[in-house]
Amino acid sequence: MTLHKLYYRFSIKPGATNNYGLAPIRCRLTYNKNRKDFSTGITVNPDHWDPKKQRLLDQSDQEETTNMQLSLIENKISRAFLMLQVKDEAFSVQDIYDAYKGKTLEKDMGILEIWDLHNERMERLIGKEIVYVTYQKYLESQRHLKDFIRHQYKVSDKPLRGLKMAFLSDYIYYLRTVKNFQQSTLNKAIQRMRKVVKFAIGHNYLDKDPFLLYRTA
Repeated sequence: MTLHKLYYRFSIKPGATNNYGLAPIRCRLTYNKNRKDFSTGITVNPDHWDPKKQRLLDQSDQEETTNMQLSLIENKISRAFLMLQVKDEAFSVQDIYDAYKGKTLEKDMGILEIWDLHNERMERLIGKEIVYVTYQKYLESQRHLKDFIRHQYKVSDKPLRGLKMAFLSDYIYYLRTVKNFQQSTLNKAIQRMRKVVKFAIGHNYLDKDPFLLYRTA
């Protein structure tokens, strides 16, 4: 997984003051070129705010308390970011914010896990919508994909959200060189994987098709 640096910054909008003349402190998270802005829930006198240090000036009577609160927010953000890094799975700036807020993140489903769900559904349709040999073909294609993931990444599964076109290109290369697939057999294996990905999209495990631009040779 590619590791990106997390940036965060506190700021205020002096013109956006409440009836007491206090401006809200907002925080912006920036990760992998994506941003998440949120309110810290802290309001301060804008005249006492130091934008460079992102802290209240010493002359403010609430300087010690407010600056301590901001430091605590920084620590919580850093802990949330570290927690997501340790999981070694792809995550977004929204995931960082959710972890900071203490929300329980939904498990990121793996492509082989989704394939299991797809196969269970197919098994119940044998003799009704499909024949047994079709079900067997999906089991076989899943085994090839499982072998590839172990061979290429040395892991048991790959998170759906981490799939990119590079994954598909490497898989096609693997089927050609390691499995010695002919083009027609290779196309069938990829078609089955694409159907499983569409199954994941249809059941809200994935937002969009990561292989949308792929065209069969």
